[in-house]
Amino acid sequence: MPDNDTPRLLLDVRSLGKRMGSVDVLRDVSFTIDAGEVVGLVGPNGAGKTTLMRTLAGLYEPSHGSALVLGHAIGTTEARRALSLMPEEPDLYPGLSVVEHVRLIERLSGSPRNESLGPSLLERYGLSDKHDLLPHQLSQGMRRKLALVLALLKGAGLLLLDEPFNGLDAVSVRELRNEVRRLAEEGCGVLLSMHGLTELERIADRAVILHAGRIAHIARLGRDDLEGQPPLEDVYLRVVGALRDDDD
Repeated sequence: MPDNDTPRLLLDVRSLGKRMGSVDVLRDVSFTIDAGEVVGLVGPNGAGKTTLMRTLAGLYEPSHGSALVLGHAIGTTEARRALSLMPEEPDLYPGLSVVEHVRLIERLSGSPRNESLGPSLLERYGLSDKHDLLPHQLSQGMRRKLALVLALLKGAGLLLLDEPFNGLDAVSVRELRNEVRRLAEEGCGVLLSMHGLTELERIADRAVILHAGRIAHIARLGRDDLEGQPPLEDVYLRVVGALRDDDD
């Protein structure tokens, strides 16, 4: 988790682009995330959400533009240490048990605080009685919970959560929503992609709407207590619908 002197601006994305083959998957993407802010990333399938997450995490090299994490260029060692990615498909080691995954991240993070954090996170997400199970022995929801635990263990100031609610039951969704808000209150910045617009309104401060690799709209959400503000679903359907009409 970030300490009290963490800079307010955690993520600064400027005209970021990613070309894969002959396709511009991301085009001139620009936005920021401040400490304590939760930003949702929404858009149709193929809009570029996962590509954006992976590019910010340093897994893909941008074709143009820039992005800074705590002032460090994405892809650098400093930027990688300052963020943590929870991918849409949990990236787990087939031969490591639940507790071995936790111990690995504890060692890699090198933070004494994490040694006590692991057991508490496993208990919080219902994994404390599954220490010795391998990934293939876990349900989809449990694998996602383990991936979340590993992301939180890193203690990064910026969290990138790609479809974190997939495969979770209603109780786990509520727990994760509360966890994200708690992390934000402690000073973390969170970028999360998801399809549930109503759920997003309950958790995020802003929503970035992607369409065909571009930012189509950035909406401030009801957490800011904006009077007369239309529901995010209405905004999304209006923005995306208009763009689809233009494409036709």
